[in-house]
Amino acid sequence: MRLFWMAILLLVFSGCIPQQPPAGPAPLSHLVVRGEARIKVKPDQVKMSLEAVTSAQTAEEALAANSAAIQKLQELLGQEGLTAADYRTGQFSIQPQWSRPPRPAPASWNPEIVGYRVSNSLWVATSRIDLAGRLLALAQQAGVNRTGNLSFSLADPEEANRQAIAMATENAQRRAEVLAQAAGVKLGPLLEARVEEGAPGMPPGMMMAEMTSVRAAVNNVPITAGEVEVTAAVVLDYAVKNQVRELR
Repeated sequence: MRLFWMAILLLVFSGCIPQQPPAGPAPLSHLVVRGEARIKVKPDQVKMSLEAVTSAQTAEEALAANSAAIQKLQELLGQEGLTAADYRTGQFSIQPQWSRPPRPAPASWNPEIVGYRVSNSLWVATSRIDLAGRLLALAQQAGVNRTGNLSFSLADPEEANRQAIAMATENAQRRAEVLAQAAGVKLGPLLEARVEEGAPGMPPGMMMAEMTSVRAAVNNVPITAGEVEVTAAVVLDYAVKNQVRELR
């Protein structure tokens, strides 16, 4: 009987001892690297905005002068081999011009419409980048008196983007190998590879110009296209084998 009660007590005490959870796999260590690349390619597209701004006492007169300038510009573009697919209407507006208050202005003074201003622009985008300077001169000849947003770009940047991503990936791989060797660890499998968002190809440089600054250039305006810079950044996440210390 005495042995029976001793066995019961052993069972009770053994149930009060906390059980240790089974040992799981060791936490995985990571080595995360970032690689960048920049490549320069020749542009294959030129874009610009050509705008005619006219003013007159009546809206009809201002509109007629503006339409004549835009029509003349389209004729000159056609003579250079450009078609309607190479340009489109950008912004168009008719705004009244109000009289300015005298000084001092009497209490009974009210502004009056003294004229109208019409603005109409053509947005040109063509692969004829050799015509960049010529287009500015043609705009001046047609009476288009304002130009802006002159830029050189890539009509299809995907190939350049792929090249930049491939170079960025190679740079990231080399960095991972150097870091692993310096830390005394070995690279495990690649767990994740992603293109870093927010690091698009750099836009080409923009050029702004007023036609008043190029009136002396009747036939052509000297413009150099230069190169377009495309950038990419990638992030690689590797597992680490035979770790010496945790890398994150």
